[in-house]
Amino acid sequence: MSRPQGGRIQVPDDLREILLEFTISYLLEQPGDVINYAVEFFTRLQNNRTTTVIRGPAAGTPDESIISDEEEPPVARFNNRRKSVFAETYDPEEDDSDEGAPVVFPKSDAQRARLAEAVRGILLFRSLDAQQMQQNNDKHIEAIRIRADK
Repeated sequence: MSRPQGGRIQVPDDLREILLEFTISYLLEQPGDVINYAVEFFTRLQNNRTTTVIRGPAAGTPDESIISDEEEPPVARFNNRRKSVFAETYDPEEDDSDEGAPVVFPKSDAQRARLAEAVRGILLFRSLDAQQMQQNNDKHIEAIRIRADK
């Protein structure tokens, strides 16, 4: 097999699409034998490709009696498959919905110290500056748990 001058092998779009369909089909069905499944898959694909429509004697000329499809129909499983999903862009800076004043639960100095100690080792809170940490701590409520001795 010889390589093109650029050293790169171009994969035709049809081959890429057929192999993608086969791969997805295989992953969804997860058959026991890959080779037998591949034979069945590509045989079914070939049969869909070479399907001919034979008209009865009502056809106008003998040339019109056999019509073969030039285009390769996709495998039936993937006819309605969504290729991509689009959504509107969202910019939080332009979002005008104000959720109101920030929630503040009053705490004593001892409660603030316990809360600061509790979140000190959590990665999410390590990158907050002092003001952000204060706002975050204001939103928490201290929950006291009583352990039942057994």
